[in-house]
Amino acid sequence: MKNFQADAEFFKQLATRTVEELDRALDCYYPVEGNNDLPEALTAMYLGFQLRDAGFRLFPQVQCSDQISNHLDFAAVSPDARMVILTEAKKLYNSEKARSLGQDWRRLQTASIVSALRHVPADYCRVACLLATTWQESYRVWWSDPARPAAPLRHRNPDDWRDLLHALGGATANLALNVPLARMGWKSKLHILFSFIVLAPARIGAGEA
Repeated sequence: MKNFQADAEFFKQLATRTVEELDRALDCYYPVEGNNDLPEALTAMYLGFQLRDAGFRLFPQVQCSDQISNHLDFAAVSPDARMVILTEAKKLYNSEKARSLGQDWRRLQTASIVSALRHVPADYCRVACLLATTWQESYRVWWSDPARPAAPLRHRNPDDWRDLLHALGGATANLALNVPLARMGWKSKLHILFSFIVLAPARIGAGEA
């Protein structure tokens, strides 16, 4: 993935390669038991691998907005592409998790990862990535449908989904990809959900030029 830009084709390649490599890993070793879901850090890590291969530098648990307790799952910075991708990952299995992912979206819109030590030029393209895993088919359909309703099928509280709906509506690419998990032979299907949203230009601040 060379000579790329922040467009739907680049994001589709990232998502597809992430899911392919994650499937190969899970075919080798499935890391959880019982009803436990895959950890958010695992899906974030495999997306990070693809960004690394595309020339990005990866920075997990990046402090943002000058608050010690406020961290992003990771930031990826590409000097060659002049791009920063800010990622938050969640397990999406109910409305509360949808609300939480929507709160992540609100935070990403204003997140700053710069300071006197942490230099990112102000003209870099800033991209928010919302990343989620789900076993719910109705969530997969809702995520990937350009004409998505206020909430997935059979959910009666659209308020929990409002911020996430706003994020997906403004995205450059929304993707919902199946991880085959052929070795397990399960009837339920695991889906990885990606939303890539180009953010407004960063405000000039400490560390920016």
